[in-house]
Amino acid sequence: MSQYHSVPPSSEAFSPTSPYSAYTPSSTDSYSSQHPLFSPKVGYAPADAQFTYPQSPSGKGYTGIQQPFNQYAPAGLPPRRRKLRYRVGHHIQRLWLWETSACVVAVCAHFAMIALLGVYDGARVSSWTKPWTLNSNISLMITVIKGAAMIPVAGSLGQLKWKRFWTYRGLSDMDIFDDASRGTLGSLRLVWHLKGWHFASFGALLTITALTMDTLAQNVVGSVRRLEVTGGIATIPRTNNYATWNMYTTGEEPGDQLPWPEMVTAMNYGMSFTASFFQDGSVIPFTCKTGNCTFGPYQSLIVDHQCHDITDRLNASDDQVVRIPNGPFLRKKDGLLNVSSSTEYPSNDLFKDIGPLILNFQAITNPNLEKPIAIQCALYWSVSTFTTSNVTNQTLYELADATWTNTSEAAKTSYNQTKGVWLIPPECYVNGTQIEDTNDQRCQNWVSPLAQLGLQNFLIDQNIGMQGEVYKTEKGWRVSNLFANSLWSTTAGGLDNETYHNMELTMSNTAIMMSQTVRQLPTSSETDDWTYAPATGTVYQYEEFYDIHFNFLAVTHFVVGGSFLFLVLTIFLTRCDHPWKTSSLPLLFHGLTQQDRNTIAEVPRMVDMVEAASQMKVKMTMTPMGQKLATRETIATG
Repeated sequence: MSQYHSVPPSSEAFSPTSPYSAYTPSSTDSYSSQHPLFSPKVGYAPADAQFTYPQSPSGKGYTGIQQPFNQYAPAGLPPRRRKLRYRVGHHIQRLWLWETSACVVAVCAHFAMIALLGVYDGARVSSWTKPWTLNSNISLMITVIKGAAMIPVAGSLGQLKWKRFWTYRGLSDMDIFDDASRGTLGSLRLVWHLKGWHFASFGALLTITALTMDTLAQNVVGSVRRLEVTGGIATIPRTNNYATWNMYTTGEEPGDQLPWPEMVTAMNYGMSFTASFFQDGSVIPFTCKTGNCTFGPYQSLIVDHQCHDITDRLNASDDQVVRIPNGPFLRKKDGLLNVSSSTEYPSNDLFKDIGPLILNFQAITNPNLEKPIAIQCALYWSVSTFTTSNVTNQTLYELADATWTNTSEAAKTSYNQTKGVWLIPPECYVNGTQIEDTNDQRCQNWVSPLAQLGLQNFLIDQNIGMQGEVYKTEKGWRVSNLFANSLWSTTAGGLDNETYHNMELTMSNTAIMMSQTVRQLPTSSETDDWTYAPATGTVYQYEEFYDIHFNFLAVTHFVVGGSFLFLVLTIFLTRCDHPWKTSSLPLLFHGLTQQDRNTIAEVPRMVDMVEAASQMKVKMTMTPMGQKLATRETIATG
C-alpha cells in the first residue's frame, strides 16, 4: 500500500519563488534535463527531502529560460528496482524508438508499394492472381503508411507542446496542441491558432494532408485496353492460279466448258446485285477468332475491269437506229437496251493498258427514248497487292494498294486458246515477306486455258451471259434474258445522270464477285492436287493492362517524407527536454493534492510517472485546495 504523510496546506499564497516545500537534490546524480537521453536510475528518496524552484539570476522569479528539473523522492519509501517492462518502456520513450519504428514502417511500406506498382505497371490485369485486387492491396498499404506516418507526427506535436511552455503561453495552447496530436480537426485548429508561424504547423499540415491519401490512392491503379498478340492464326483467301472448270460434253478438249457452279453463282450475283435492294455486297470470308487481326503484304490473282463512256462515239446517221462502232445498235423508235459481249480486244484507243482479256462488254440504252447512252467495259486478269489489310471488331478492311497486269503482246488472249495465261509481277509478296526471286512458283500467277474458256463461254452466252436486248412493246416491253432484264431495271429506275454510273457499277460488282470466288477456289499444285494457300496473319485480342498513375502518390510522398523530417527535427529541437510527448500524466501529477504528491518523487521521467500511476487509484474530489484528483487514502484522512 502506498505510504503518505499528512501535510497541512500552506496558508501562504503560491508564487514561483515560494514553493510548497523546499528541497535539496537527493544526490549529484539526480536527473537533469540537460541530459535527457542519459538519465540515471533514481529510486525513492527519503521522505524528508525538500525542493526549491529554479531562481532567476536576480532572484525575482522564474526567468523563462530553460532550467534543469531535478528529481527527488520523499523519505520513508523503500527503494526498489523497476520492473522489466518499465525499464524497457523507459528506453523506448527516451530514445523515441516507437516513433522511429513507426517511421521506418511507413518508409518501408511506401517503397514496397512503389515497387509493387512498378512491377505491375503495364502488366496484364489477368497476371494478378491474388484473392483480392491490386487496388485493395494498395488501399491496405496506404492505410498502413498513413497510420505509421501519423505516429511520429503525433508524438512530435505532443513534444513540441512542452517545448512551447518554456516561455509564458496561454493555457489554451495546451489544449490546442493536444487536439492537433489527435487528428485533422485539431490540426486545422492549430494551424489557424499559430497562423502558420511555428514549426508545429508543419506537423499539423502533414496530418491535414494525410486525410486525402486514401481518396487519391483510388486513382493510382488504372487500366487500359489494347490489342495483344495471341497464339492463333488468321487467314484470308488468296490464290496465284485459277484452274477450275466443268468439262460437260467436250471433256478436256476446248468446247462447251463452263465454270464451276460456285463461280456461276458469284457472277450471277454480281451481274444482278445493282438491281437489288441490298445495301452491301459480298465480303470475302476470313478467319480471325478474336475479331482483331492484321496481315502482312500479300498478293492474289483477281479479275479487274475498266469502263469508258462512249456516248460521244455513237453513230446516229441512220434514221432507224443508233449504233456503237463495231458494237450493238438500238432502234430509235422502241429500243430500250442492247448489250453485246465478245472475247475480242476493243478496237478503239480507250483501252491502252488492259491485261489478258476475259470479256469485251458493250451496251447502249435509252430509257426515255430521248437520248441514248453507251458504255464499253473490259474484264481482264490482274494481280493485286494488299499491304494494309486488317480485321477490326469482326470487320475486314482490305484495299488493293497496287494492281499489276501483263500488257505485253505475248499475254494477249484469244477465244479457244490452248495456252495458259501467265502474270509474273515485278514485285512479289507472300505472307508479309517480299520474295526477291520472281521465278519462285508462289510468284507466278496463271490461268489454265480451259478455265479461261469456261468463263468466256458463260459470259458470251446469249441466254445466260452478258448479252441481251430490251425493247418497248404496245403494252410494255420485251426482254431477251435475265441479265438484260436486270440491267434494264437498273437504268430505268435511276435518274438520267445515273444511267452510265449504274451500268459501270454492274460491271464493277461482277468483277468483284469473280475475284472473290477466284481467291476462294482451290488451286492446282504440281501433282494436280487441289490445295489452298491463303494469306496468314497475326491474331490480336483486347487485353486489360494496368496503367499506374504515379502522380497521384505525390501526397503520399509528401506525408512519408515530411513525417520523417518532422520527427528528426523535433528530436533535435527538444533534445534537452523531458520526452513526455503526448502523455497527459505530467499534467495529472501536478493536479494531485500536496499530500499525494509527497508520497512519490517529482517524476519528470515518463517511466516513473507510468509506474507510479499504475499503482495509484484516484478520483476527482473537493480538497482544501479546490477540486483535485485524490487517492482513496487522502480522501479517507480528510
